[in-house]
Amino acid sequence: MKKKIMFFLSLSLVAGLGMSWLWLFEKDLVEAQNGPTEAHPLAAINQKAKAARSGNLPDAEEYIGELIKVAGFENELQGFTSTAIKNRVGRAESRYRLGQEEGIPEAKIVRTVNGLVKKFNLPRYSRTNLYEVRRLRLGLLPNFPQIITQKKQGVQSVFVGAQIDSQMSPAEAVFVLAMMLQQKMVNPEFQLTHTERVNRWAGSHNHVGGQSNSPNPDQNRSREIKEALSLAVASTSTSDALQMSGITLNTLGIKQ
Repeated sequence: MKKKIMFFLSLSLVAGLGMSWLWLFEKDLVEAQNGPTEAHPLAAINQKAKAARSGNLPDAEEYIGELIKVAGFENELQGFTSTAIKNRVGRAESRYRLGQEEGIPEAKIVRTVNGLVKKFNLPRYSRTNLYEVRRLRLGLLPNFPQIITQKKQGVQSVFVGAQIDSQMSPAEAVFVLAMMLQQKMVNPEFQLTHTERVNRWAGSHNHVGGQSNSPNPDQNRSREIKEALSLAVASTSTSDALQMSGITLNTLGIKQ
């Protein structure tokens, strides 16, 4: 059991695969244009994110610590794992804010998620792409405006989502990665292959009910992913599981 817990904690870095953020897509993503109908308690993390923009290292580390806290794993991520993540991402965030380090492109999220999918032999619909990453960030923006990196004022948005910068801060990259993994676990809208998504789009625009190939994807696919992860857990050593957070941060492009 301990091995399984550590595996899932490492896999998703600081946010795990918890259900506490399922609220995000219970609302229509059009809210990203109209503004949120109500503030979510987790939005308090915006205060930490805003303070960290100065580049002050203690503020940056406190911000990362808050990410761990609001994810609900403050007690589980103890000792080396928690401290290592907070210090490493905190340093990277500070350097980024001071202009000493480039941002992390959205493509790194795609590469990291798809690398995990391949490593753990997850279903093809667990893979992601740039469209999903941008859609996710757009959905997060109304409640987390201080976390999601936006373009500087004066840049005209020619299409929905264009106000979001394609380069993320290290902290945002960790946040978006964790959220993407969670969506892959529980949200049918993020459990489609590219072909299925294209067919659904074509069906809706032709006034034909586009459906995925799975007869009941909102139930079957979450179960299939969990079963595949359980098989991965059984074949993964504890030492490998404990190294997952470091390997994932490397792939994400967060320097030591």
